[in-house]
Amino acid sequence: MKLKKPKFWNYNKPNLIAYILLPLSILLQIFKSLQKKTKINFKLKTICVGNIYIGGTGKTSLCIKIHELLSR
Repeated sequence: MKLKKPKFWNYNKPNLIAYILLPLSILLQIFKSLQKKTKINFKLKTICVGNIYIGGTGKTSLCIKIHELLSR
């Protein structure tokens, strides 16, 4: 299965939908800043491997190799 990235990932300028959703995003940012900020520490360690492109960049094989190295 070959997946292709959406065309809008390569846009340099915002489109009309981005400008329409801008007031909503500002309201959400204000709401988020008013919420009580709590920091939760987990004992689980994570490693993020990836990028925004879908498929064909070698993420799975890299994850397998990282797992093998850390399992030792």
